[in-house]
Amino acid sequence: MKLKTKLHTLTVCLTIGFACTYSQANTDYVQGTVLSDKVFYQIGGGSAVMPPPSRRRPNELALGFGWKSNLTCGNFDIKTTVKNQLNGITEGFKDLYSNVIQSATGAVASLPAMIIQRANPQLYDLLSNGMYQAKLDFDSLKTSCEEMSEKLADYVMDSKWAKAAGLENYKDITANEPDAKKAKKQLEKEQGEKGITWIGGEKHGGKGQKPIEILKDVISAGFNMSVGRKATEKSAITQCDGRLCTEWTSPEDAAEYGRKILGDRTLTTCDDCGAPTKSQPGTGLAPEIESRTIEKMKKLEETLNANTITAEQLNSLSTSTIAVTRGLIESLRESPDATILGARLAQELAISHELEKALVLRRVILVGMKEPNVASNEEAQKDLEVSLKRLDQEIEQIRMEMDLQKFISTNTAIAIINNRVSEQQQVLDSNASDNGKLLGHLSELAGSDALDNSNQGGFSAKDTYIYLPIPESSGGLGHLNGKYSVGNNISNTSSNTNLSPSLQKFQSKDAYADGRATIYRTSDGKLVKREGGTLAWRNNNPGNIRMSDWAKANGAIGVGPSGFAIFPTPEIGKQAIVNLLKEGKYYRNNTIEGAISRYAPPSENNTAAYISFVTNKLGLPASTKMSSLTDNQRAVIVDAITKKEGWKEGTTTNIN
Repeated sequence: MKLKTKLHTLTVCLTIGFACTYSQANTDYVQGTVLSDKVFYQIGGGSAVMPPPSRRRPNELALGFGWKSNLTCGNFDIKTTVKNQLNGITEGFKDLYSNVIQSATGAVASLPAMIIQRANPQLYDLLSNGMYQAKLDFDSLKTSCEEMSEKLADYVMDSKWAKAAGLENYKDITANEPDAKKAKKQLEKEQGEKGITWIGGEKHGGKGQKPIEILKDVISAGFNMSVGRKATEKSAITQCDGRLCTEWTSPEDAAEYGRKILGDRTLTTCDDCGAPTKSQPGTGLAPEIESRTIEKMKKLEETLNANTITAEQLNSLSTSTIAVTRGLIESLRESPDATILGARLAQELAISHELEKALVLRRVILVGMKEPNVASNEEAQKDLEVSLKRLDQEIEQIRMEMDLQKFISTNTAIAIINNRVSEQQQVLDSNASDNGKLLGHLSELAGSDALDNSNQGGFSAKDTYIYLPIPESSGGLGHLNGKYSVGNNISNTSSNTNLSPSLQKFQSKDAYADGRATIYRTSDGKLVKREGGTLAWRNNNPGNIRMSDWAKANGAIGVGPSGFAIFPTPEIGKQAIVNLLKEGKYYRNNTIEGAISRYAPPSENNTAAYISFVTNKLGLPASTKMSSLTDNQRAVIVDAITKKEGWKEGTTTNIN
C-alpha cells in the first residue's frame, strides 16, 4: 500500500442544483493554502463553462392553425357562384339586369333551358349572358385566390412543402390524364396527399405516409452515406473503423443526438395527412457537456487511483485535441492540488469531446444534404442551412463562455492571491515572525507525520485516495466551487464531502477525517482530534481495516483518513481483527498464506515479507489452515499484524 509521494488532497465542493441558484450559502468555501488558491484561479476557477439553463428537454410544439393553401381555391363551387349571381345574392349580373333577373327567377326555377329558349328567346339570351358573366367572375376570383395562396405560402412554414408536393403530384397526374380540365380538378382534390419524394426515393409527408422529419432524416442519411451504406439503412454498424461509429452505433443514435442538440421540425404535405406540423426545440451542447464531465470524472478518478495505468484507461480519457499521457496522470497524482486540477481537467476533456462530436455531426449533416432528393429540395436546403448555423453558434457559445470565465476570474482574485504570496515571501526574506500566521496553513497541509503510517521501513497504509467531485443525483454539476478543508475549521468537515459514494453511507458527525487527522467522540462525550502518529493509532484501528458494512457491524463508528474505519477504542479495533480472521468467509477456511495475501495484497504491500513476519512470530508453516489454530495462536497472528501495521502515538487535543 505504498506510494512514492504522499498526496495531500484538497477537496472541491460540488454544489448540486439548478443553474438559477446562485446563493453564496450553497458554497461553503474554506480558505486554504495560497498556493492551491493561486492554482485554482489560474486555471479559471469554478466551472469551465456555464451550466445548462435547464436539464429538461423541451416539449414539441404543434401549430393549431394554418392556411389551407392546397384546398382553399379548389373548394370554390361554380354552381353556387352562378346561382347566387342569377338570384341576386351576390353582385355582378344583378348590377346590369336587376329588374330582369327579379322577374325571371320563377322561370329559371320552373322551365328547362330549351323551353325558355322557345317560349321567350330574349329571356334565354339574358340568362345565357348572365351565366357567362358569372363564369368569368368565377374564373377571375379563383385565379385571384390562387395568386393569394402563392403569396401566403411564403409566410407559412409547411405551405411551400405542400405546394412542392402538389406540383410533383400534378406531374404524375398529367402523365396519365390527357384532359387538362380533369387533371386540374384531380389536382385540386388531391394536392399534397401523395406526399413528396424524399430520401432514398421514398414518399413522405402524404396521407398514410411517414411524416417528414427534416433533420432526423438527413442525419440518418448522412450517417449511412458516410460509411458507404444505403441512405435509408436502419441497422447498427457491425464493424467500426472510424470516429463516426465510435460516437454513434446506428443512424438512429446519431439522429437523436442531432435532434437533442439542434431541435427538429416534423411536417406533412396536406391538411388531413395526420399530425400537424411540429417543432422540437433543441437544448444545445451544455447538457451534453455536463453529462460528459461526470463520465470523464469517474474515469479520471479511477485512473488516478489505479495501481497500474493501462493504455485503455488513457485512451478512454483522451480526445483528438487533448491527449492524456501516463506522465500527465503521474504528475497529477503527485500534485497537492490533485482534486482541483483533476476536476478541471475532466471538464476540459468533456468540452473537447463534445465539441469534436458536434463537428462530426456537422460533417454528417453536410453529407446528408448531398443526398440527391435532399439536394434538389430547395426548402430542405434552407432548413438545413439554418441548423448548421445554429450548431456553429453553439460551438462559438462554448468558446465564448470559457474565455469570459477565465477573463473574469483572473482579475481581482489573482491580484489578492499574488499580494498574499508577496507578503509571505517578505516574511521569509526578512526572517521575521509571521504574526498573521500567513504560513500556518502550509505547515498544516504538510502535516507533522512526514513518515505517516510507517513502521521502521515496513508496511505503510495507502496514501489518501484522490476523490473527484462526482455528483450522485440527477441535478447535474450545478456549479463547481473550490472548497479547502484544511486546518482546524471542522464545521464543514463532518459531512466528509470527499468520500467515495460507497463510503458516504458511513458518515458520522461523531467520527470523521479532518485532512490527515481523525476526529471522534470519546465515551465521555468529548470531541477529540488526533494528529501525527500512525494512521492505525489515530483511528483506534490496529489492523488498518477499511470501512465497510462488516467493519460497522464489528464496532466501527465512522470513516477516517483514506477510507479506513474509526473504532471507539483500540481494544474494539483489535477485536475486529480477531473476528475477521476467525469468522471472515475469506479467512476462516484459508491457509495462513492465503489469509495474509488477502489481508495485505501485493498491490499495496510486500506480501511475501508480511507472510514471513507472521509465520516467524507464530512458528508455523504458511500452509497451516486458519481453522486449525487455537485462540492463543490466533492472538499471536493479531499481535504480529498490529506490529506490522505500525502503532505510534501522536497528539490528542480536545476541540469542544
